[in-house]
Amino acid sequence: METYNKTQVMKLKTRLLQEGIKLDEKTQQKLRGVIFNDYVTCSGLMLKLFGNKKNVKDLKSQYLNNREYVTAGINQKSKYSFSIVNGKFLIKYNNKTVCSDVGVSKPSKNQTECSYVAIHGDRIRISLVGGCVGDCKFCGLNKLAYITPSFEDIKRNVNEIIKQKGNVTRLFFTGGNPRESDFENILKTLEKTIAYYKKQGIQNFDYMFAPRGTKSYINNSPKEEYEKLLNKIKQIGVTTVAVDMEIYDKKLLAKYAPFKSKIGRENYLLCLKTAVKIFGEGNVRSNIIVGLEPKNSSLKAVESLAKIKVQPCLSPYEPYYALPEIQKPSWKELYDVFVASNKICKQYGVVLAPSLFATDTHNSIASAKNIPITQTEKSMFYSTLEDLKN
Repeated sequence: METYNKTQVMKLKTRLLQEGIKLDEKTQQKLRGVIFNDYVTCSGLMLKLFGNKKNVKDLKSQYLNNREYVTAGINQKSKYSFSIVNGKFLIKYNNKTVCSDVGVSKPSKNQTECSYVAIHGDRIRISLVGGCVGDCKFCGLNKLAYITPSFEDIKRNVNEIIKQKGNVTRLFFTGGNPRESDFENILKTLEKTIAYYKKQGIQNFDYMFAPRGTKSYINNSPKEEYEKLLNKIKQIGVTTVAVDMEIYDKKLLAKYAPFKSKIGRENYLLCLKTAVKIFGEGNVRSNIIVGLEPKNSSLKAVESLAKIKVQPCLSPYEPYYALPEIQKPSWKELYDVFVASNKICKQYGVVLAPSLFATDTHNSIASAKNIPITQTEKSMFYSTLEDLKN
């Protein structure tokens, strides 16, 4: 068995994030129904590196604290390959085994980018809006058909996943930005969904949205409007929130995300600061896309968030056809930003997000270290082909 220190494991995760993983035809056949065909940062193999051995009982051991999660995109040119030998999973680099303790998770049946209910690890994702009225050039959501599923639609699909997967303990409400005329009904759907699943024993409800009031995105009294909306969603049961700034540089924000630029960087920070006041430290995060702007700009974003006790979340840029001028960042760049961001966060007494649930780190430049392991998390990853298929 390989022995890796935490730095080596994190570097392996970062390389898999950036370089992806190769599958031969025979392995692909064995993994039919296991490969995620989802949003660009959620497609490929969702892996748990280390910490899968069933005979490890001490959940606080250094061995388990070396675990990392990563969704590695399928890339037949990658030097990393995924193999199945005697029913067990291996990751190789240039045909040499670099990790023999590998867990694999799997999507729900027929899960795609267009699914408004899906699962990633041990978290169910609910898109309250399919499609998006935003115009971000680095995102594909606004290319999808615009829909607003009803509570009954959501309940039927969530219950099907729970039936497939067993114990699920949290819901993540996301999707694109809705039309202003739809927002009142969307809040009603959010409220109905939370009320129903609270009765089923689920206690964690995460909600992602752009800064806005209850009626519109742009208004004359943003602080009061943000407080009104944030208090409302907390009252109906939301426990954690994400307001994703994504680009810090104002010129690049205007160029690549006009919708977000009109709201304004200052209003993003104002909404986030207000959210910390209402939801508390550790329960508010904001995503920064590493690779869309210079490294120094990303680190300024991290500092601006850390100063107001918001957890920065670092996501690697995945190129879309609309932005051929922007290259995918190297794994070294991703890792350097991770190290520098950790130093900034330590200075201000915050940590990088996601920090509450380990599997949420699967598509972020973040570590699962020191995040408590849960039984649900363990049950969602399989360390042999036999377990995976059962």
